[in-house]
Amino acid sequence: MTLLLDTHAALWLAQREPMRREAITAIDKTRESARVLLSAASVWEISILIAKQRIELDQPLGSWVRKFVTAKGFDTVSFTVPMAIEASAIPPRFLKDPADRFLVATARHLDIPIVTRDKRILEYASAGHVRVVKC
Repeated sequence: MTLLLDTHAALWLAQREPMRREAITAIDKTRESARVLLSAASVWEISILIAKQRIELDQPLGSWVRKFVTAKGFDTVSFTVPMAIEASAIPPRFLKDPADRFLVATARHLDIPIVTRDKRILEYASAGHVRVVKC
């Protein structure tokens, strides 16, 4: 099984921030046999957070991404036109944040769970629209 990381999950994983044991176990198991994906949408969102000075990385974003995805079992996933169409079909009452819409659309399009703690995504998942691993 492949997993997609929500932006905050990727940041927490890279910075060794606390996450639920179940999520860490799922990520570790996935890295052994498949891939844990970092979306281009997350890279875009991280760049916005840096520009707004809401987060700070210990290296330039490009270097951070290269280091992140060259670790065993990690990879990137691009945001494609079919994913954009999928994102446009998500009712705004569920997900207003464009990055969340892009990430959920990616997970749905690839039919994989997203690792997240985002309340709105978890609510969307509880309605059966996307699979999640709560972190």
